[in-house]
Amino acid sequence: MERISIPFTAGAAISALLSEAYGHSYSAGIAISALALAFIIITATVRKETQHGFIYAASFFAAGIFCHATSTLSGNMAGGEGNLITSLAADACDTLRSAIDSLEIGDHVRNEMLKALLTGDRNGLPEEVTSTFRAAGASHILALSGLHIGIIYTLLAGLLSFLGNSIPAMRLRSLILVLAAAFYTIMTGASPSMVRAFLFILLSELCRNLPGRVRDPARILQTALVIQLAVSPAVIGSLGFQLSYLAVSGIVWIMPKISSWFPDDGTFNPMKKIWDLCALSISCQCLTAPLVWLRFRTFPKFFLVTNLAAMPLTTLSIATAVFCLVTGTHCPGIALKACGQCVNMLLYVLEVLASLS
Repeated sequence: MERISIPFTAGAAISALLSEAYGHSYSAGIAISALALAFIIITATVRKETQHGFIYAASFFAAGIFCHATSTLSGNMAGGEGNLITSLAADACDTLRSAIDSLEIGDHVRNEMLKALLTGDRNGLPEEVTSTFRAAGASHILALSGLHIGIIYTLLAGLLSFLGNSIPAMRLRSLILVLAAAFYTIMTGASPSMVRAFLFILLSELCRNLPGRVRDPARILQTALVIQLAVSPAVIGSLGFQLSYLAVSGIVWIMPKISSWFPDDGTFNPMKKIWDLCALSISCQCLTAPLVWLRFRTFPKFFLVTNLAAMPLTTLSIATAVFCLVTGTHCPGIALKACGQCVNMLLYVLEVLASLS
């Protein structure tokens, strides 16, 4: 899969840079040139067995250029306005916002924080709260991403565990999880990072249910990348898309090496869990920090402390909020208090870290 994903992504990236520099008129020429290049490469080398690797790389490089250039000429392919699914998703998102507003977990700011964590709607957050997240290096917590959908996916998978582990039960559970992830992705705006996370869930569940398939995170990452770029090549210019794939690339290829520095003896070890969380944060920063510095000339000095403290609190805030929303009017008072305290602690920790910046 790497023989496809890397050259295809490189082609789309180069086309994006050229289109930005020279405009739509240049896209037509580059698209035709890419198509001609692919044809020449294939016809010239198809009989030479030793050059199959070159054929793959060059052909998919040209395909990446062609896909991005033609999508730029034809406009945004996503569309979808006014169809039944997007309409239902928009109504569901409005209902979810209203339900969050009705939770009695403290003052209005806490409800707005939960709304940002669950729906991505940050319009109601005071500027000082947004500034606190930014100063503490935790802006990614407010931006819906694989972290948020991953937490909800894990919670839903746990709730569906009662179905059992038979093959029909596993397939039913996978179907429910994929449909729920798809609806949640559309409901919250289908940002590039959310689409990436959904593709991960979709491909992972497919591998789980197809005989002989192994859930290889690296191959899932590469397949998701190709699918997302093939459907919407222009997304390669999105900062959210770039950071999302860079972060997951760090988790896939760098985290296992860092995590292995602390041997796992097979027993529950809190220090090992903390080390793994550190490995997760460091592996993400290894690849995302250069891009953040290039774009914003900033670097989150306390990213390790922020993630060690904020990630568990974010997970608890989302989990308790989901429980409160699901139980509705029957929600125990202690659950509402727990949800409010988790949000309070999250904000307090970030305020302390922001003050050190």
